[in-house]
Amino acid sequence: MTLKSFIISPNPANTFVDISLDYSLKGESEVVFISEAGYISHKKSIGNIYKNEKYNIDISKIPAGKYLVTIVNSKTYTTPQKLIVL
Repeated sequence: MTLKSFIISPNPANTFVDISLDYSLKGESEVVFISEAGYISHKKSIGNIYKNEKYNIDISKIPAGKYLVTIVNSKTYTTPQKLIVL
């Protein structure tokens, strides 16, 4: 298991976020939004992730609050990033 970081913007956000990484992840990847209570509130499958590409994630249906966002695939977990949804 490897921990890596990524960039999420804008933050705070209310309709969408862009996620980008300075490395590639091969295989099925999932962006996971975890609420302050520790529950997974939203998941978005994005397949392969390519270095320096931006992935636009619709968060308009996620309730306002503070979340930890991480990217999971078969071999890698990213270091969770804090996100505020307005």
